[in-house]
Amino acid sequence: MKLEEEKIFNYLNGFSTEVEKQQIEGWLSLSDSNKKEFDDIKQLHEFSAMDIESYSPDIDQAWSVVSEELFNNNSKRLKIEDENSNSFKFGVFYRIAAVLVLAIGIAYFAIDRDGALSFDLAYQTKSGELRELLLADGTEVSLNENTTLRSSEQFGSDKRVVFLEGEAFFNVAKDKQRTFIIKSATASTRVLGTSFNLKVNSKEAKIDVYSGKVEFGVLSKENNQIILTKGQSAAFKEGVTSGIRTINANADSWKTGQLKFEGTPMAKVVVALERLYDVEIDCDKNIASCTITSIFDNESLKEVLKVIETIAQIKNVKKDGVIHLSGAGC
Repeated sequence: MKLEEEKIFNYLNGFSTEVEKQQIEGWLSLSDSNKKEFDDIKQLHEFSAMDIESYSPDIDQAWSVVSEELFNNNSKRLKIEDENSNSFKFGVFYRIAAVLVLAIGIAYFAIDRDGALSFDLAYQTKSGELRELLLADGTEVSLNENTTLRSSEQFGSDKRVVFLEGEAFFNVAKDKQRTFIIKSATASTRVLGTSFNLKVNSKEAKIDVYSGKVEFGVLSKENNQIILTKGQSAAFKEGVTSGIRTINANADSWKTGQLKFEGTPMAKVVVALERLYDVEIDCDKNIASCTITSIFDNESLKEVLKVIETIAQIKNVKKDGVIHLSGAGC
């Protein structure tokens, strides 16, 4: 099994999907040669991720050295390893050229229009891990599990830009002179000072606003932005908006540990429980419309289910990792 170097670079940069992560980690466990190739690419990755703010390469001179080795008829022919080999294909000077291109590309990508460096910091969380951040402008960010946030040590003079993949709660520091912009694969969010929960992936972006005003829209389409205020929610899925809705009371439960149900149908209660406790729950149709009114504050799933059993007169049985809820109905 052979993996493309691009996939490994994406993995090292935090751009891989969960499926791709599992594929790479499984590939690593297959053989020592796979680990060796991974280490080679990782070494290049770390070298290319040098401090670009202080890095000022003489590109002409560097390319002159590389091209001389690559193209000079009098130089020794570079060794290209057999295509069937599991080891990294680049010879030593091809590696130098690759790093040069990466370093130049990273430097170009990192410089914003106003000349300020951006995305020179990356924060990541793993499964089951939450993380609290304080950005350079005073903005507070809570990262949910399996989330990546890219930011900068110092924002630009007219805007503050970050990149998000996953889910995070933002309490944006007020700054009338600099708009705060969150970019993602599917939508952009623009604010001055507000708090909201934002969840994004390659197909969908969803936002719940808790205070202030937010402009939310699709990056690739003009005039496709909507304005949301406190208590409002919206989503863009494959470029199409769901429209403005009332905020989900439990949208930030992953951060607060609290669940609030007020006449909430069991079908929606199940969704909230699955999300907070990372479990799979099967709910019988005859109890799906039964309503629950209760507040839970950092209680265990076992405690929550016990209360729900009493309120709705239902039973829960766990089988093959799935919790089954059943009852006579309401």
